[in-house]
Amino acid sequence: MEMQISSFPDSILLSQSISVTEEEILDPSFQKIIDDMIETAHRRNALGLAAPQVGIPKRLFVMRRGKLSDEFDVFINPKIVLKKDRVTHHGEACLSVPGKSFGVPRFKNIVIDALDRNGKPFIFKTHTKITAFAIQHEIDHLDGILIAEKGREEA
Repeated sequence: MEMQISSFPDSILLSQSISVTEEEILDPSFQKIIDDMIETAHRRNALGLAAPQVGIPKRLFVMRRGKLSDEFDVFINPKIVLKKDRVTHHGEACLSVPGKSFGVPRFKNIVIDALDRNGKPFIFKTHTKITAFAIQHEIDHLDGILIAEKGREEA
């Protein structure tokens, strides 16, 4: 089922998300949320989607495996453990701040620790700038940070 996207200034977008417990991960209702988030991201042609964007204050996001892929990875309780090569990412957009784009400081290379949809730990190393930028964007959502606050609006 496609989910409704929260838009700025909805307070859930500005709040720190809470960690997901092992019990929650195994709950069929949580797995349904993951499936609905993937469907929503797919229908909106989004590269990624964070749980706060659909009204859920949990540390969860889904990410398309490639710009044109229909497959998504699930990241639960993600933490950036390595950041390299800081640049400004121009033209960054967000479903929760529609119709605007921003120049946002980002790292070109990151490594994150997370849990997959089954609660299994994994390490993810980015291989493209766009994936690194997108993951940082989604983690910002989990931390209650929007590109409108972090970046500079572009014309």
